[in-house]
Amino acid sequence: MTQNQNEAVNGQLWSECSKTKFCGARRVRIAACETIAVFNTGAASKAVTMELCQVSSGVNTMKALRQQDKLRIQSTS
Repeated sequence: MTQNQNEAVNGQLWSECSKTKFCGARRVRIAACETIAVFNTGAASKAVTMELCQVSSGVNTMKALRQQDKLRIQSTS
């Protein structure tokens, strides 16, 4: 709970893209963009990343992403 913002972003990135398992440059780039977007604007921004990767997001995906944002906001209050 006392981590600064840089540490929080760094931790989130490496939870998406493990340091112990090889990930290609493309995967790391996608994970970095997604992590920054989620940190700045919330989990619903993952839908934009999915669209950029030519993956369509359905209604249930959007509901789940909004729920993640709601829980994140509630946990910080």
